[in-house]
Formats: sequence, C-alpha cells, structure tokens
Amino acid sequence: MSRLPAAHAALLVSLLWAGCRLPLPAEGPLPADDPRPAALLAALAGHEDARRAVRGVARVSLEGQRGSGFAKQLVLLERPASLRVEVLGVLNQRIAVLATDGERYDLYRAENGAVERGDVHPRVLLDVAGLPLIPEEAVALLLGGPREARDGWHPGAAALLPDGSIRVHLDEARESVRRSFDFDGEGHLRRYRVHAPGGELLLDVRYQDLRPVADDVFAHQIDLDFPLLETRAQVSFREVELNPELPAELFRLPGG
Repeated sequence: MSRLPAAHAALLVSLLWAGCRLPLPAEGPLPADDPRPAALLAALAGHEDARRAVRGVARVSLEGQRGSGFAKQLVLLERPASLRVEVLGVLNQRIAVLATDGERYDLYRAENGAVERGDVHPRVLLDVAGLPLIPEEAVALLLGGPREARDGWHPGAAALLPDGSIRVHLDEARESVRRSFDFDGEGHLRRYRVHAPGGELLLDVRYQDLRPVADDVFAHQIDLDFPLLETRAQVSFREVELNPELPAELFRLPGG
C-alpha cells in the first residue's frame, strides 16, 4: 500500500473537518464508519516523508531518579536514526557532544577531552542523557510522531473529546502495546501515549506551542513522561530549521 503524501493527507483531514463532518454529540465515541480517524493516521504517516530532518537550538530539561537539570543544546536530527546533540555552556562552548548514525555512537566530553565510541545499544541515550529511548525513537518523537508511524496502521476505537480533539486508538489486535493519539481540530498531533498490554502507562508525549515553520507546523515544546521510570523531559526549541541538508559526517566525530 503506497503512503499518502503528507500534503494530500493534510488536505484530506481539512476537508473532512470543513465539509464532511458526520453528525455527532458534543463528545463521545465516534461511529465506526467515521472517516476521520483513518485520515488522521494517514496524515501522521506522511510526516515521515514531509518532515525528514531538523536543526535547532533547544532548552532541554530533565527530571528523574538521577536528579534534575537543564542545558542549552544544539540538536540535529535526521530520519531514520541519525542524531547529534551538543550540550553548550554559558559562553556557547561545547561541554559534551553525542553523535550517532543509529548504528555507532561517538561521545565527547570536554572535561577530559576524550571521545568514547561504540555500537548503539538500548541504553545509550539513557546512560548519556537520561532518556530511555533508542536513537530512532528519539528522532521520530522529536520530529512529531512515533517511529512506527505508517499507512498500515488500522484505527480502532475513536472518540471526540470535550475540547473538540479526536482520540484515536490503534486496533489493539495488531499491536503488542496499546497506542493512542490525540489530534486537535486542525489535525495536528497533540498527544501520543503508549500503554503496556496490562494497562500501565509507559510513555506520554505532549506536543505544545505549535508554530508555522516554512510550509509546516512544528511543536516548539515537547514534553515526554516515562511514568514507570519516574522520568520527565522537556525539549523547548528556540530556533528550528526543517529539512536542512545534513552531511553524514555530522553524525560521526572526527577520528571515528
């Protein structure tokens, strides 16, 4: 099944909101034949093509079992799993740099001037940045959607929420975990949650402060909550450039 281009999917969502809305109560379950949940998931899947890279400056704060803190960071992201994060000091000097192409990672720390290298493993971002994500997950979430976004997703139950947004659950029979998405009245993803099969909340991501960037709309504040790990992170972008050209060498440090 070919992926619906992002622009077409977004247009479809807009048309559904503008002229094809089915009669509904103020809030509550959507009828099974309501076309909007499938259109919203298709538009989300289209982000993989329309939003492939980001270069930005962000304030990143973290609160977890190791304590709390924040730092100014230069962030480079490119699908599917390339990531470079430079932690900057008060004079914009590099305190630390993490670069990965999704397979290998390089980590520089100014305190000793050494570069650590190795294969990417499930704990690499947890050990370095306190985030329990693999690079591919981090890249996708910061670009505006989960890494599993695809046009093969099938909507399950959906509901109209009191604020006018639509919550879409995936067809749980097809997934090992339970996922839900909240889309606002413009079709933008505002919340993404992952539950374990037993119902425990594993991940809660909120997309806030949406602003136009080029021909897109980008969340300048992203809140990530990992309840079972008692960890919370907030990424607040101050500058954002969408789809810049990012040479592959940016995701490896010299000498690697």
